[in-house]
Parts: sequence; C-alpha cells; structure tokens
Amino acid sequence: MAFGSESGSYRSVTSTETIHEEDHGLLGSEKVVVPRSKWRRMLSDHSLLLSHIATSTLYLLVSSAVWRQSSLENCSRKLSTWSPALTAVRYNKPDFFNAEISQTNTFRGPNGVRPPKEVDEAWTNVGIGMPGLRLSGEELKGLGKKLVDGTKSQHQIPDAQGGYVAMLEDELRKALFYNWDYYRADYLVQNATRSTIQTHHDHCVDALRLSLMCTADVTPVTFIDDSAVPRRQNSLPDFSTKHTCRNFDAIVAWSWETERAVMWEDVGDAATWDPTLAEQDVGHSHGSHKHARK
Repeated sequence: MAFGSESGSYRSVTSTETIHEEDHGLLGSEKVVVPRSKWRRMLSDHSLLLSHIATSTLYLLVSSAVWRQSSLENCSRKLSTWSPALTAVRYNKPDFFNAEISQTNTFRGPNGVRPPKEVDEAWTNVGIGMPGLRLSGEELKGLGKKLVDGTKSQHQIPDAQGGYVAMLEDELRKALFYNWDYYRADYLVQNATRSTIQTHHDHCVDALRLSLMCTADVTPVTFIDDSAVPRRQNSLPDFSTKHTCRNFDAIVAWSWETERAVMWEDVGDAATWDPTLAEQDVGHSHGSHKHARK
C-alpha cells in the first residue's frame, strides 16, 4: 500500500513501482515513485554506454597498433631494395640493445677458451646454415642484375624448377687472433692460401663497413662514469641504446618456410668450373654449406 499526502488517501502499488523507505507513513509530502522498469532502463543504458566506451577504446588501441605496424612496413618497403622476404618483415617494440661490454650470450662465449659448440651453431643458424632463395630472371633484372655481364653470368639452379640463387648473408669471429688457432683447420681443409684468407676477411670487414655506412645509425651513444671501476680515467660508452628492430626470428622462419628456399647442396657447381685446372686464389667462398635445419 502507498499512502498519499495530507488527504490521507492511498492507492495500491503496482508491480512496476517501488517506494523509498522514508515514504512509509503519512508524514511529509508525497515522494516521487520511480517505476522499477525505469531503473532497469537507466541501468541498461549506463551498461550500454560503458560497453560502447570500452569497445571504442579497444578499437582505437588496436587501430593504433595496426596503423603503426602498417606505417613501419610501408616505410620499410619504400626504403629497402625489393626482396621476397619483405613480406616477412615485422617490427618489435622499441627496446634497448643488451650491449654490455663484458658478457656472454647466445653468440658470445667466455674469454680464454675455445668458443662452445652452441656458439658455433648459433652463428651457423643465422649465416651459411640458412637456405638460399630461388629468384626468377625477371626478379633479378628488377634488382638491377644482368643475367650475363661479360665473363660473368648469374648462377642457374640445375633442377626442374630452375631459377637463380641469392643469399641472405661468421667469418670475422673465427679470424680474430684469439680464435684463429681454433678455426685454422677449417681453412686448411679448403687448401686456402694466406692470401685467399686475407682477401676474404678484408672483404668481410669492408662489407660490414658498407652496411654500417648505408644504415648510418644516428642514435646517440651516451657515456657513463662507473664507480665500480675507479682506476679508469676515461668515461665508458654505453652501447645499450634504444632501437626499433626488425623481428629477426620471423625472417629466419620465413626463409625456411618459403617455397623459394633452396638447399645449398642443390645449388650445383658453377657452370664455368673446369675441374682439370688447378684452383686459383680468386673469388669468394664461405666453405662447405651445412644446413642447421632440415
């Protein structure tokens, strides 16, 4: 029962109405009775609004992430020479290099001993252990390469699929004076002369120089004064700089999964090779190619 005001009248409360506790009795003016259905509508409207806000926020976050990745990929395509591997390029979130001067990691063993087997395998897996790529003649032309240029011609893969071979390119690590005794036998097996070895390693250094000058990283390297080394007079460079890096693992995975992958043992010998002639100190060789994965 719901009581009215001064007249003392009353009326029945329907199932759609509710009464505040202070409305019980005959005191004061009649309170506004709010239908329950209206409360339900109000709560429903608030829930719907919150749902829209949450959905919109999520949409904006996802759109921003997609736009950023798409923008980076578009930039990468514009600034990079064409490669079938560009489709595999993804970018990691900006992060700092782990470039502590004294450390060991997947690619770097402890000082004073032969590099562990695991270190050799890690370098192989990202170097000559990766497969080559099959390219068409038209794709080679698109790279600015001539199929035949004087005495040189692009190597053609001798199998039913045909095509030409290209390589996503550890020799400097092996050539370091403190590692040389460990890896010298690798070169002796190849009957490599001192001149050939020197030419090859000079080429590696120069290729590294070209790459560094091409990318021309302008990230500032700051300097620190470390109380842990009080005998050091000069400040220490902090090479742990922040970078937005390509996802290297994704590119390695792509190189194994793509239909273009070709095993080095299937590449075949140079068409110009004459086995009756003595080996000359010319060209460039990475030794025997052994794949890390099958």
